[in-house]
Amino acid sequence: MAKAIVNLDYLKSVYVGRIFNVMADFEIEQGSLVAIGDLVDGQREIYNAAAVTDATAEKVALIASDEVNYDPRKAMWEDFTNEANYPAKAYELNENDEFTISKDGFTGTPEVGKYLITDDGSLKGVIADDLTDGTAFAAKIIKLTTLGFNRTPAIRVQVVKNG
Repeated sequence: MAKAIVNLDYLKSVYVGRIFNVMADFEIEQGSLVAIGDLVDGQREIYNAAAVTDATAEKVALIASDEVNYDPRKAMWEDFTNEANYPAKAYELNENDEFTISKDGFTGTPEVGKYLITDDGSLKGVIADDLTDGTAFAAKIIKLTTLGFNRTPAIRVQVVKNG
């Protein structure tokens, strides 16, 4: 089963923002939208990552770790996932940031002009026609594109609000 692919097109946090070290007791796919919790017990710099519990109030970060697979049978981006109980990178998202995420990282039918929003209890974004749901995070779909060697269908989004 293919995993989501993410590309950091224009993210402020790559240069001057915050990149969180996060961990969870479950696998986290690239492109997941996570809520940042408290520090992991016994850690100085690793935070708990979790699914959003209140999409109308919680700020999210974007999971995008360096894709390193030591198993040559899993050498494609589509095979990479962030292992449970192992640190991953979560990028702070700001207004006007842009990123691209493959079809495995969201649910719904994408169209330019629609929005990628969060949903309670889910790590994947959801496609919405408009912003009437009142979610704290929203990113507008600005382009339909592809990612990876296999040209997996993807969407490029621009963050319009986060928190």
